[in-house]
Amino acid sequence: MTQQLSLQRFIEALSDEISQLSDEELRRAVLGWAQHLPAAQRATFLSHFIPGNTPIEQSLIRQIDVESLLTSIAELHERLERGDYFQGYGWDDEIYDERSFGDDSWADELSELFSDTDAVFMGGDLQGARTAYEQLFDILDLGDEVGVFTGAEEPVDMLDQDISESQARYLRCVYELSAQDQRATDFVQAWFSLSECSDQLSLRMIDEARPEQMPDFEAFLPGWIHELQVRLERQFTSRGRELLVEATLYHGGVEALGELARNATAAQADLYLDWLVTVLEIGDQEQGITVAREALSRLSQPGTTRARIADELAELLVATPEEALEARRQAFRSDPKLHRLTSLYNAEQQFADPTLSMCRELEFFRNSPQAPKIPLISQLVMLLFAGEVQAAMKLGLGSSTAGTVAGQALMVLLPYLLVSGLDKPLALPQRGSWLALLLSGTDGGEYVGLDLRSADLGRQISPSNESGEVRLASLLLQRIAGQNFSETQRAQHARTAETQIEAVVQRIVGGQNRSSYELAANLIYCRAELGYLNGQPEEAEQFVATLAAKFPRHRAFHQELVDSRRRSHVLNPDAANR
Repeated sequence: MTQQLSLQRFIEALSDEISQLSDEELRRAVLGWAQHLPAAQRATFLSHFIPGNTPIEQSLIRQIDVESLLTSIAELHERLERGDYFQGYGWDDEIYDERSFGDDSWADELSELFSDTDAVFMGGDLQGARTAYEQLFDILDLGDEVGVFTGAEEPVDMLDQDISESQARYLRCVYELSAQDQRATDFVQAWFSLSECSDQLSLRMIDEARPEQMPDFEAFLPGWIHELQVRLERQFTSRGRELLVEATLYHGGVEALGELARNATAAQADLYLDWLVTVLEIGDQEQGITVAREALSRLSQPGTTRARIADELAELLVATPEEALEARRQAFRSDPKLHRLTSLYNAEQQFADPTLSMCRELEFFRNSPQAPKIPLISQLVMLLFAGEVQAAMKLGLGSSTAGTVAGQALMVLLPYLLVSGLDKPLALPQRGSWLALLLSGTDGGEYVGLDLRSADLGRQISPSNESGEVRLASLLLQRIAGQNFSETQRAQHARTAETQIEAVVQRIVGGQNRSSYELAANLIYCRAELGYLNGQPEEAEQFVATLAAKFPRHRAFHQELVDSRRRSHVLNPDAANR
């Protein structure tokens, strides 16, 4: 997305570009632009170039009568509040949602009033502009009430107006019109009173609202920082923290941001992360390592932000794998998401048997008072990595309804049970196999899902992701191969998987969920491939026939079974040559 230019930066950039053009190039550029002007704008455009007219610098600023402008704003406010534009509220098939219907011309009127107020500001009447802006923002505050605005979008999005630039100009008015000893208080009240406050709004944008810099800016910053700290301690908001970081960097640079993080009584973890990101943005990796280590030593409570700092440290310590491994461990223990677990497991493999590490992590999450709550999917995979398959099965089956594995647990436990039922798991084909495709579905991060689309069957399943880390599917396959399950264990896993597949098929086909018939058929053939790969085709065919017989009248489902069998390279080797 292209970054939006303030008017000041736009004029400066345009001036620089014009200075590099020859007279002839400038002439062609102006004429080329003129060819695209609407007819209604041509006379005004031409008047700027007629000798003897008002100088261009003055003619570009429209002269607006402030009293008439305020009257027009008040009249529009009254019409909207009275419901003059509103006709009704109902369903709109085009946006697939309910909305207000009526006369949308209010948006053009309000856009023009904002444009006129911008002209007052550009003309230097800051008091008139401030009053007009406040009344315009009062109109936008009516948006919470039904029966006022109309249109398929939010009121602010209906305007042909950059609301963030108008907000910046309003705040510049407040800044310059306030007494210096009251400026920070007035400024923070005005800023946070904007109900439609843009996330783009910043001190830099407000500074660039006028050609002249904000007066007494350095003297203003300490009070502004204090006001933001008070608000942050009273009620944390990410926007308030971002403004505090911006002001601190203006006031004292990166060192001041570090002191802010060290001394913070609210949002300390976030401020440490802001400090770390700022240091890395200027390219100082050594300082980044120092900041991250300090943050982890001072932040005792686990959480997502602490984990992100540890993630960054692990990347910075790539040249020292043992230190990077410890950072991975701290990241996982701070926020035990699945992607952090797989990163930790990958890192552990460089030094020792990661099974022992997983056992230590299980012990930590079971017994440490500092341990955060671990998501079910992470706990399940950690148990499988640690070799505690029975505990994983108990967890997965126990988390479900009516004895079937539910939700995310199904996405990992089902492929694990099927693949662990193979006599030779490493012989599993990596292309053209429903079972391999099911296993690859575990690579969806926190949102693992049954990946059994027919269109994906022919793709080669890569063992590594774009970062070079081994995928969860490959890690699970390696772990299964290393377990050396007995024949009795493999048979138990297969039977448990069959029960889960039967339950899923019953919900889909028995519930006549036609859009999922393909999934149900492909899932059945995952189990059939297990039989064929183990040299037990009769057993596989019996499983398919038993489930097909339960739904004799579902012809669409039976056709999906035919198609699924035809596509499998395991059951139909000729499919690989097509």
